[in-house]
Amino acid sequence: MKTYTIDFENKKYTWTGKRWYETDTFATPPAGIIHKLNWALEEHVKHEDDSVSNVGELLRLASFARENGQAKRAEQLGRRALSIDPDSLAAVAVICAALRAQKRPAEALGFSYPYRERGSLPLLTSRAAAFCDLKQWRDAKREISYAFSIGESEEAYNVLHRIKSERPDLFPD
Repeated sequence: MKTYTIDFENKKYTWTGKRWYETDTFATPPAGIIHKLNWALEEHVKHEDDSVSNVGELLRLASFARENGQAKRAEQLGRRALSIDPDSLAAVAVICAALRAQKRPAEALGFSYPYRERGSLPLLTSRAAAFCDLKQWRDAKREISYAFSIGESEEAYNVLHRIKSERPDLFPD
């Protein structure tokens, strides 16, 4: 995993991919400094991201960003990958998940709607989760059922369990 070091107010701070620490003391900086470091890192990483043009690498970076709470960056990388390869269902799935992470599930559903019938397990799972976010349980069940007709994944099971826990009446014995 790549680390980044940023100079700020005469101190060096390191980003591990999961947390910030002061490079010399290993102490976690205060929240106000972390906010400024995140902004500086975002600018630094954006320049690196802009140099990537391989769809696979863009999607790898987008997935990593999404897993580390950088939903806006994940969305941007996913959109770049989709602009290079308009048929990339993986890019659509990443964008859908990133929009959900930004508390925009309705937008995730609208964006992904044209791609829903193309049979992508990650995309259908993300769409089902977006329906859950909106508490549209019947639509979530329909989407996750379609996903399971294609394959299985840990994420799909998590969504299925979420639906079952909220609406057990949708699953008669």
